[in-house]
Amino acid sequence: MSRNIALQLLIAGVAALGLGVFAGGYLDWHHEDVVLLITLVAIAVASELFDFAPFPHSRISLTIAPILAAATFCGLPGVVVVAGSAAAADYVAHRKPLFKGVFNLGVLLLTGAAHVGVLETLASAGSLRDWDGLIGPVILGSLAAFAVNSALVAAAIGLHTARPPLTVWNESFRWMAPYYVTMGVLALFIAVAYDRWELWGLALLMAPLAVAWLAVKQYVGLASPVRAAAQKP
Repeated sequence: MSRNIALQLLIAGVAALGLGVFAGGYLDWHHEDVVLLITLVAIAVASELFDFAPFPHSRISLTIAPILAAATFCGLPGVVVVAGSAAAADYVAHRKPLFKGVFNLGVLLLTGAAHVGVLETLASAGSLRDWDGLIGPVILGSLAAFAVNSALVAAAIGLHTARPPLTVWNESFRWMAPYYVTMGVLALFIAVAYDRWELWGLALLMAPLAVAWLAVKQYVGLASPVRAAAQKP
């Protein structure tokens, strides 16, 4: 099987699974908090507009935080709304080909769905009131989201560039596991803050979220030349 055919099959498979997540979110919609979702959509869209590319073919943004927050608070319906909006913003802002936009949408939907799956398996209903008991499931859910996202993107990049996907993953994605855990915990705090103090709670968390973003950007900016030099023969 040629690389092009394999890549097309991967994109089609991710799109089909993403469509399943979309359908699940639609069927599971039950009077979701529209104000919260609009706020998270705004954060996700802004994150896509201010992302950056530390490596070829890969970009980093804060989008994962509002997606995981939507997953924590609203389940699949939240994932569909926020991830869908983020993917649309990414498609428009970076003028990507349609197939890349479709693939990115599918990946984001599956990333959020992985987090929802872990939370629904390990966390009790209504447990935002006992947020300390959610930290473990949220960390595991964040790692599941990282595994799904990084594996699918690394596979696509590997097929596109004729490089082993595992090599791509080791070079460009392995270091991001702590980042996903940090974003997952921040997402939990966002959900808890909104549950208790509504929009005031979200406003209080914007500063820590911005600081985390700047820290990641600075770390990646300093580390990228070192990784590039280490990869040279």
